[in-house]
Amino acid sequence: MAEEGAPPTPLSVRFVAALALTAALTPLNSTMVAVALPTIGRTLHVGAGTLTVWLVNSYLIVNIVAQSPAGKLGDWLGRKRTLVLGQLIFGVGTLFAVVLHQLWSLTAARLMMAAGGALTVPTALAVLRSAIPEERRPRAFGAFGALLATSAALGPLVGGFLTQRLHWSAIFWINLPLLVLAWWLVPSSRTDPSPAARIPRTAVDAAPASKPPRRAAPVDLVGLVGLALSLGGTVAGLKVGGGFGWLTVSAAILVFVGFVVWERRHPAPLIDLSLFRRRLFVLGASIVALQNLGMYAVIFQIPFLLERTLRLRPERVGQSLLALTACMVIAAPLGGRLAERVGARLTVLIGVLLTISGFGELIAVVDRDTLSLVLVGLSAVGGGIGLVMGPAQSVALSAVPPEQSGVAAGVMSTMRYVGGVVGVTIISVVLGANEHDLAVAQNRRCFWFYIAALALALLLATRLASRPPKRV
Repeated sequence: MAEEGAPPTPLSVRFVAALALTAALTPLNSTMVAVALPTIGRTLHVGAGTLTVWLVNSYLIVNIVAQSPAGKLGDWLGRKRTLVLGQLIFGVGTLFAVVLHQLWSLTAARLMMAAGGALTVPTALAVLRSAIPEERRPRAFGAFGALLATSAALGPLVGGFLTQRLHWSAIFWINLPLLVLAWWLVPSSRTDPSPAARIPRTAVDAAPASKPPRRAAPVDLVGLVGLALSLGGTVAGLKVGGGFGWLTVSAAILVFVGFVVWERRHPAPLIDLSLFRRRLFVLGASIVALQNLGMYAVIFQIPFLLERTLRLRPERVGQSLLALTACMVIAAPLGGRLAERVGARLTVLIGVLLTISGFGELIAVVDRDTLSLVLVGLSAVGGGIGLVMGPAQSVALSAVPPEQSGVAAGVMSTMRYVGGVVGVTIISVVLGANEHDLAVAQNRRCFWFYIAALALALLLATRLASRPPKRV
């Protein structure tokens, strides 16, 4: 962005298209793989628990630890270059998955795709913030959020179609023509903000003309490694189990304690722990994380359940998951409107109760061969999650000063992914106990874990203010 007071730099339609297309690939690939996992497992002779650890949790953990460095890289390198770099890394990961069909190569591919996506989404948000007038930003960010949500919602549908009609590797090579198109759009744009002339490398917003630009804050590499080791060690230890597994978990906990101590002393921490002194921020962020726990877990559990109990083909599984994702997209704006009328607390309570009722219904029908009953439960879960996310996030972000809103949004994003990691870990541990014979009892046990997590979210929701607090 130009100096303060100068009009925002206009964006070309081509550059906006490049931003949208590149950013949409991340949520699309996050959910598209869910429907293909059972087929990949049969091809590679790998069970559900192992697959979810290596292909799903590794993807989420990279997204967690890469968010902050990605934003700082965009400040330093420039938006356009960072976007192209993200496309390149994502593309190399895609090629790995297309050419090499081994568990190690697919894991490496997913790690690279996650790293590329972590570069592109924050870059797109930063460009929008710098190029769009302040009064139009809520609508622009709302449209961007709707794009990401729609992309995630379509993921299972697209993944199921490609897996059944072509091959499971098609969920990866479908990215290649889209990446080529997005890459072609970026250098052809003429009015996109250049790193040298329009967007400072030190911050998303330009410093006032009267003040010299600040030096870019260093990336907290120690914090980044500590967070990755603590999350990865916990997930791996729980999956392995036994004496070695619990030893790994204990070591991961010690690393996390060291991470917290380091972050409290670092001048530019990976996660600003001071935010957790604000009660409403903690409540809102925790509710979002717990809801995401249920969302990610059910997205990756249901395909195994439907394929092995109802004998559904991948395409039908993808269509069934649309009940979950479509209800989330539909309910999200309704949650915002309801919160404006009756307050955030009541809206969140209604949403969490609806999510719990959906999982309760799934527990009751998991041993029946009636798809319609499963769809009712998935619809309730999706609708409840959609109602909660907006109001809970609004409460959390309204509890911090405006100058900390960007940092708080980053921490919220991290909390969402942490919830996803916990949810997928539950799947890997519970379903992995008998990987090649997923019994009804195991699926029910997973659903009970989700209900326990949501019961905590329900308790936290009772502590919310009935109306979002005014900005401090």
